[in-house]
Amino acid sequence: MAKNKKRGVGALIFALVLLINPNIHTIDILPDFIAYFIIAKALGYAAVRAPYFEEARGAFLKLGFLSLAKLPSFVIITSVRSGNVSDGDISALFAISFAAIEIWLSVVAIRNLFAAFYYLGERSDASSLLSPFAVSKRGRTMTPEGLESLSVAFAVTKCLGYLLPELLLLSKAVLVGSTQKVFNPARLYPYALILSLTVVLIFGIIFARRFSRYIRAIFAEGKFKSSLDLMCDEDKLTPLKMKLKVRDIRFSLTLIILAAFLSVDIRFENLYSVNLLPRVLFVLLLSYGATRICAHVEGGVRAVKISGCAAAILSLVAWVADTLFLTAYGYEGIAASMSVRMLYIPITVLYFSEAIVTVLLLLSVASLMKRFILTNTGILPTSDRYSIADRDYHRVLTRNIYIWFGFGTASAVSKALESLFRAFSRTKISGIVDDSSWFGEDVTGMLTVGLVPWFGVVLFALSALFIGYTLYLFRLLGDEAELKYI
Repeated sequence: MAKNKKRGVGALIFALVLLINPNIHTIDILPDFIAYFIIAKALGYAAVRAPYFEEARGAFLKLGFLSLAKLPSFVIITSVRSGNVSDGDISALFAISFAAIEIWLSVVAIRNLFAAFYYLGERSDASSLLSPFAVSKRGRTMTPEGLESLSVAFAVTKCLGYLLPELLLLSKAVLVGSTQKVFNPARLYPYALILSLTVVLIFGIIFARRFSRYIRAIFAEGKFKSSLDLMCDEDKLTPLKMKLKVRDIRFSLTLIILAAFLSVDIRFENLYSVNLLPRVLFVLLLSYGATRICAHVEGGVRAVKISGCAAAILSLVAWVADTLFLTAYGYEGIAASMSVRMLYIPITVLYFSEAIVTVLLLLSVASLMKRFILTNTGILPTSDRYSIADRDYHRVLTRNIYIWFGFGTASAVSKALESLFRAFSRTKISGIVDDSSWFGEDVTGMLTVGLVPWFGVVLFALSALFIGYTLYLFRLLGDEAELKYI
């Protein structure tokens, strides 16, 4: 029990550390969505026992998905600004949209979280929820009401910190004074960015230190969980445990679905064709979701962890090597020089090694899901009520797992083959449409293509099939688990 308590405190403090980092428009160095999902997971137990916790948990989940949406928005901004680097409209538009929604959701989450603390503290003996807590060794204290105001102020400051510098890029140059000198406020952007980063970081450290003291005070008292249990009748505890089990299963399956969306390669020619969505994100999220499923299935956790760690390391190494190589040489360098092409061969070997280990990870996840189907959907095979229809339905679900594994394997292998075809890029003379001409005249130019130019279509189709089938299958498994337990 003490070990679980320390783990819970450590996870929440880790979430606070992730939240204090300032953003640069949509670039989040330490991903906030991980912190929001950790907080939402921590509130899951309380959400079904006391008022306001469910509202706070929902707001934190929405903040997590909003933070996750910043990843594709960065790709859109980069693509749009590639044609005109000085165009700051798209960055400002996304910054305004994200800041407005994030401020609103943050205020809702914080208000409901502290309203839940106040409600529980007033109706139980968990006095630490309402009492002032120490914030320094000199005996200085702070009230929960003051911490609530500090939390709201930090959330607003963090959003304004990445919004205000972007607004400077929208300003126009003006004439100043009798000398008619031209002053462009956009030139202040670097200084405004440094100032906002500094202010948010200092404010974030203060916020994290004080909030962590509040969390430690609550866990040190040791009455939070027991107070939540007292809010429910004994007859309601078993259904609540089943509800929490289903919620945890659905959350774990949702992580696997989200991982599938991260398996797509996003490359732009104007960015050296570097993959802007590293596959290590897919591997990490898939491994984490599968590890959480292991809590509801006997065995399989070691295979998932070993294959997940190996795939994550190889994916990261391959992505870093590929990024450095393409930034230095590009596809044109591969096509133009045999020596450069030979330098790219080790990266191709890395991609094939990554594909092999990723297939092993998918195999371990598929094996895990087969056991999950037998124990968490329908009637248990050991039950007297287990019929031929139940056995056939379990076989259908198991067959779907095999199909999912096949799509995942094809997608992983196709990415390795794409790197091999890229190693044999070549240039050829081709007719290119000149978009600057009014009638779109054809001109002759050099075009760099891979060994199999149409393979990109196959790569995209296999990724789309894998994503679509993952979405269908794992939502179905979540529904089946809910039917079994609720």
